[in-house]
Amino acid sequence: MKGVLSVKNFEQYQHYKDRKPPWIKLYNDVLDDYAFEVLPDASKAHLMLIWLLASRTDNRIPNDPEWIARKVGATGPVDIAGLIAAGFLAESDELPGPGDAPLAECGQGACSESEKESKTKKESESDTGSSEPAPNGVAIGGSVSTGRKRSNKHHPVTQAFENYNLVAGDLGLPRAEKLTPERRRKLRARLKDHGIDGWNGALVALEDQPFLLGKGPRGWRASLDFLLQPTSFTKVLERAYAQETEGEA
Repeated sequence: MKGVLSVKNFEQYQHYKDRKPPWIKLYNDVLDDYAFEVLPDASKAHLMLIWLLASRTDNRIPNDPEWIARKVGATGPVDIAGLIAAGFLAESDELPGPGDAPLAECGQGACSESEKESKTKKESESDTGSSEPAPNGVAIGGSVSTGRKRSNKHHPVTQAFENYNLVAGDLGLPRAEKLTPERRRKLRARLKDHGIDGWNGALVALEDQPFLLGKGPRGWRASLDFLLQPTSFTKVLERAYAQETEGEA
């Protein structure tokens, strides 16, 4: 490990800093940022997840690419050097201290009551047949607060389910309470076609399509089951609902 990383101009992303875990805000004008536009697609997704990670570490991220990849649930290498070269991250020789551990790891007295409750919840189903942490109070790409050390091998299906619930909570969409076998099967199919980066991209695209957020004449809102349909997912990813004003998708 070589020092710490920080997100440049991170104050512009700060939102509800007193919450545990804190939130960040993401302006859609990032789509007009040339430096962001020319990043590889994987790096765009990784950068957004690193913004979330920065909010959990007081913008003092250990400069350890493998650790960062685990924390954001990346299924491939995270190009830290490329993000530094593009001007999104800055390096420092300062060593991370004890206070730089992410809030998701719940140090002494750092967890809220809801986070403590999540430690006791487990999901019986998993891709390997072993118990999985319940999707509760996680950041996109982050790990679950479970009171036990997670394997370095993340389960992409469970991660995608958790990510949907986080975004649903922020956007006022219906939360999915259970990862049923049918939902698991469809999630595997979407991840096989688009990967976790594509899934996260669709979640980000939801905010740009008011019709999906209940702003249409009937107040209909998108749900996980809607997003899991192949045609619906592709249209969300392509922002095809951005101009939708009538009827239901």
